[in-house]
Amino acid sequence: MKTFLSFILSIIFTGSLFSQTIPTDQWSYMAIDTTREMMHPAGGPDWLRSFGIDATDINKDGYKDIVCGKYFYLNPGADMSRLWIRTSFGFAYDGYQFVDVDGDQMADIIAEDLPHVIWLEADDLNGTSWTARKIGEVPQTGHKNGQGSGIADILQGGKMEVLLAAEGGIFCASIPDKPATQIWNFRLIAESHSDEGIGIGDIDGDGDLDLAFGDSREAGEEAELLYWAENPGNISQLWTKHLVNDQVRVVDRVEIADLNGDGMMDIAISEERSPGLEPNSNLRVFLAGNNPTSDAWEHRVVITQWSMNNLDAVDIDQDGDVDLVTNEHKGTEHKTEIYLNDGKANFTPQLVGTGHEMHLGALCFDLDSDGDKEIIGVGWDRYQSLHLYRNDALKREFSWKHLSTARGDLEKPNGGDQQTAAAVFDMDKDGVVEFFITERTQAPSVVAYKYNGSGWDRYIIDDTPQHIEAGSTSHDIDGDGDLDVVFGGGGQSNQVWWWENPYPKHNPQKPWKRHLIKDSGANKHHDQLFGDFDGDGSMELVFWNQNAGNLILAEIPEKVGGRLGEWPMKLIYSYGMDSEMEQTGQTGYPGWKATNEQEGLFACDIDGDGVKDIVGGGRWFKYDGADGFNENIIDASYTFTRSVAGQFIEGGRPEVILLAGDGHAPMYLYEYNEKGTWKKTMLIQKVIDGHTIDVLDFNGDGHLDIFSGEMGLNGGNPDAKIRIMLGDGQGNFIHHVVSKGIGTHESKIADLDGDGDYDILSKPYNWKAPRLDVFINETK
Repeated sequence: MKTFLSFILSIIFTGSLFSQTIPTDQWSYMAIDTTREMMHPAGGPDWLRSFGIDATDINKDGYKDIVCGKYFYLNPGADMSRLWIRTSFGFAYDGYQFVDVDGDQMADIIAEDLPHVIWLEADDLNGTSWTARKIGEVPQTGHKNGQGSGIADILQGGKMEVLLAAEGGIFCASIPDKPATQIWNFRLIAESHSDEGIGIGDIDGDGDLDLAFGDSREAGEEAELLYWAENPGNISQLWTKHLVNDQVRVVDRVEIADLNGDGMMDIAISEERSPGLEPNSNLRVFLAGNNPTSDAWEHRVVITQWSMNNLDAVDIDQDGDVDLVTNEHKGTEHKTEIYLNDGKANFTPQLVGTGHEMHLGALCFDLDSDGDKEIIGVGWDRYQSLHLYRNDALKREFSWKHLSTARGDLEKPNGGDQQTAAAVFDMDKDGVVEFFITERTQAPSVVAYKYNGSGWDRYIIDDTPQHIEAGSTSHDIDGDGDLDVVFGGGGQSNQVWWWENPYPKHNPQKPWKRHLIKDSGANKHHDQLFGDFDGDGSMELVFWNQNAGNLILAEIPEKVGGRLGEWPMKLIYSYGMDSEMEQTGQTGYPGWKATNEQEGLFACDIDGDGVKDIVGGGRWFKYDGADGFNENIIDASYTFTRSVAGQFIEGGRPEVILLAGDGHAPMYLYEYNEKGTWKKTMLIQKVIDGHTIDVLDFNGDGHLDIFSGEMGLNGGNPDAKIRIMLGDGQGNFIHHVVSKGIGTHESKIADLDGDGDYDILSKPYNWKAPRLDVFINETK
């Protein structure tokens, strides 16, 4: 039950292309479920179990989820040992295959309740409920539902085709352009008396996908014949069948792959025995000659043992050839095994585990995105259990040492409970960054922490109370070779300030000199950003002034250190506060949010002209070359958001990521197309007050990753997460949860201890404040 999205030869390699293998003897067993029920379809039979099983990542967290029969299982992530959340479809629908039916972000499943074929569509990104639609019919089998299925690009181009084994043979339908309203026309393309496994691959090398399957001479007999059927380029006629072998019994699972490295597609089958009272079932391979339509197929028996109703063909050891994976459905040991290929279709057994019976399983998927494949399968005799063998050959794990003011590991910033802003930069040019924390109810209002080799010493930056808002930026403002810091006033202040770095004369008890940038107009300045946004070679400061509805650009004046008045400023964008487009995930929340309030700032050259643009407020702003900026809308329904941008998908313009810093809303990735529109893709369905976000290459693989954190505002959100989302350069991300249950706000990721890797500074706003948490990266 595999998905073939492209010409299969493109993914089969010879062993000479690979130089390193991975171990095949490191497995951990876990039961995903032990309380499964029989199918109980209306009208019976009452003994029916499920046949379908497949895996894909439906919620875009980098961990593949599972459909198995009438249940969907959401992968818990990490080491997958926590609870897999199970959702029942509510009816006796046997879910067979994941496939994108309608091009939206919600997962789709092809299911059976024969004669009815069902399309199940998730109602949300996490599959907590599903909508069922009947899309066609195929003949009911002696087991009610069929035991073979596949998703493949049979007709090449366009949407996938759905393959189902049913009474009479193999039926195929193309997914219509309008699948909810158009007819799905399932046609018989390969006649057979078997409704068992379907192999899919290009057997004759003509560039399209053919099929392999079992058959019998008469209806009702055991499938002692193995055929392949030649794709004529359409599904409107019966395909020509070619006999591979007539000495097998009974063909159950079928896989197509190049097993001996000669470039021709071969066939592997596992045999069924029912009732399976003796170990006389065979795992067989059939090796193609130069002409699969006329040359005899070389036949080899790999192993004879108990009934094997399970088979997959994958490169488990990553040596460049295809191995075979199976499980004993009958017998006393119920062995799960890998048959390791030497590249010439000679196989060596490798035991994975015993004691767990599977039926139509032993399927391999990289469920945890660590680069190796796990094995899953469901029982038949012990139908209650869904099994997982986790492959521990490769591990994508990160280790963190957690330090906290709650345990006395660091000194608290002050005694206040509204920690608003944080900044990270190297204040003393020793190569190790310091971090700065602001708090707006008590003094000192600004403190810094300097690493001393074993912990952090606190430095007072401002010993007065200041009503500082979230947001910060740093730059060598006075041109003396060290970095200074900027914070903005909150809802009770119309000021924006910068603090002059006294380097090299740092004294933990001596505050820095504070200077004014803005000292007039409206209050609240959430977010500030330095950059050369007009291409003149000089840095400008951009900041929001929310109570005025303005985005302001300020030029650094000459002799700024001795200046008493405001910096030269100009308005580059203004928004009205009478009304707004309904905001995503923020209706009525937070209660203090103003109408059409906008925030978020990030610098990125969006259009590739060599000049940094400004991203914020659901928009990006481009210098017009004449002392002004043009507004370009990304998402007018997502303006009160945190913003980052970068090349998350290789090629084209940088992508933009927006999420609500204050709100229960999705994280979206926006991809630009040449028609001038931004297509959004949901990365996380709901982030709760996601006031922390940054972009970096955390693991050094050349692809941009995302650092994200959720608040625990007012003691809420007990499952607040700090995440690192590892990108693959194609817009996909693997989620690594650093912490769960610690509220975080405006937190930072940087090398805090100077050892060359990324650590995390976690600062809450008011969750258990005053408080700081530091996560030191100890990954080896």
